[in-house]
Amino acid sequence: MEASTNASTEASTKGKTMYCSKCGAQYAQDAEFCTVCGAKLALSAPISQPLAGYCPQCGSKATIDGQVFCLHCGTRLSALAAAAPQGGMQPVQPAQYVQYVPVAPQAAAPPFQPRGYVHSEKDSILRLIAAITNIVLVSIAGLIGLSMLAVSPLGFILLVSLAWRVPMTVYSWGIYSGRNPNTTTFAVLDLLFCSITSGILLCVSGKEG
Repeated sequence: MEASTNASTEASTKGKTMYCSKCGAQYAQDAEFCTVCGAKLALSAPISQPLAGYCPQCGSKATIDGQVFCLHCGTRLSALAAAAPQGGMQPVQPAQYVQYVPVAPQAAAPPFQPRGYVHSEKDSILRLIAAITNIVLVSIAGLIGLSMLAVSPLGFILLVSLAWRVPMTVYSWGIYSGRNPNTTTFAVLDLLFCSITSGILLCVSGKEG
C-alpha cells in the first residue's frame, strides 16, 4: 500500500519543481530529507509551489514586510511580494514642505520728538485732546447762537461768549503745537470760561509757568 502511495506521489510530481512543505526550500525529486530544515520529505507532503514567506530557491524566511528579493541568495520573491500583508510597511511619502515667504518687518513707530514747550508724548496727547475739545465746542456754540439769534436771547449770549472762547481755543492749539507754554493760570481760565474737559486736561498736563 505504501509502495503504491509513493509511486503515485512520484508520478504526480515527476517533471515538477518541488518544495519542502515545512520550510519552502526547493529540493531534488530523489531527495529524502530537506537540506535546509532536515524534515523527512516522505512524511512532509511535497508541494509544487513555494510557501509564502520563504525563498523558493534556498528556503530562507523573509524578515521584512514587502521584501522582493531574498537576503541570502538574491532570488526574486515574486510570490512573497504578492502575498505581503496589507498592513505591512508602506512606502514613505515625501514630506510636504510649505514655501517660506519672508515677511518684511513692520517699521517701528518713530520716537517722540519734543517740540517747543511739549517735552513728552503724554503731554502732547493731553494737549491735543484739549485743543480739539475747544474747537468742537466753539463750533457748536457758534452754530447754535446763529440759529437762535432771532428767536432767543440765548443765541446772542452764545455769540458774545465767542469773543473770549475763540482766542482761548487758538491759544490752546498753540499749547499743543509747542508755540505757547501751558500755565496753571490759563488751565484754570480754560476750565471756567471755555470747557471743563479741556481745562482739566491742561491742568493734568505738565506746566511751563
